[in-house]
This record gives sequence, structure tokens and C-alpha cells, in this order.
Amino acid sequence: MKFSTIILLSLAISGCVSAPQNRAGVVYSSTAGMTELVDPTAAELASADAGKYPQNYEEIVKNWASDSLKDPQSAVFKGISKPRKEFIYAQRKPVFGYTVCATINAKNSYGGYTGNKMYWMLIRDGVVLRHGLLGTAGGGLISINHHVNCNDGV
Repeated sequence: MKFSTIILLSLAISGCVSAPQNRAGVVYSSTAGMTELVDPTAAELASADAGKYPQNYEEIVKNWASDSLKDPQSAVFKGISKPRKEFIYAQRKPVFGYTVCATINAKNSYGGYTGNKMYWMLIRDGVVLRHGLLGTAGGGLISINHHVNCNDGV
């Protein structure tokens, strides 16, 4: 009797778990009837409104580093790619902007340089909407099944 009660309670509680979400609020679900996220085609990406092209992308990257790194004064920038048009998902809708990748070497909390690390940022109208560190689990994913491209844009 106790065993069957425990089993029934376990099943009842497990039905109350919600689907996991990522930082953008996109729900991952295998529930039948859910619409799948469909990436924009190359033509849609080319014609999409991605905001103003970030002419000052190097300054935007350096400002981001100054706000995000533990010791921003120690940052050595090895290279910053030119912006390229990309997209992310926010609330199940594509948001267009420009990605920029930067190789940065900076000091950690112990005062030692960490070695070159490549970061990516998605910029729209001069604001970094999302960023990541390549080489970490999920670090190169802009959105579900969509990896950042660090080749130079236009």
C-alpha cells in the first residue's frame, strides 16, 4: 500500500514540471501541436531590418568589455571582426541585428592573463542584445540550432 502511494504521488508531482527555457525565453518543448521555430531564409535575412549598421562597432565592443570583464583595463584586443547581419530569437520571434566577434586577452581575479578568448556580441542600434564566449558549452549558439559565424561581414 505504501509503495503504490509513493508511486502515485511521484507521478502526480512529475506532471507539474514546466518546460525548460533559455535566456531569451524560448520554450523547448516536444509537445505535439507546438509550432517549431523556423529560421529566416537567406533572402529574408538579407532584406530584414537589423537596425542601423554599427559603424562604431569597435567602440561598442570595447564598451561592452569595459562593463563585462573582471579587469577591463588589462584587456588586449587581438582582433574584432566586421559586423555581419544575423538573428536571435526573443519570445519565439526572430530579432535581427549584427554580430561581431572579438578575440580578447584579459586578467582574471588572480591577476593572471587568461589567454585569448573569442567573444561574440549581437548588436542592434548600438546596443549589445546578447553575447557569448566561444569554446564553452553552448557559447557559440545564438539561438536554437543556430551558431554564430565569426567571419567578417560587410
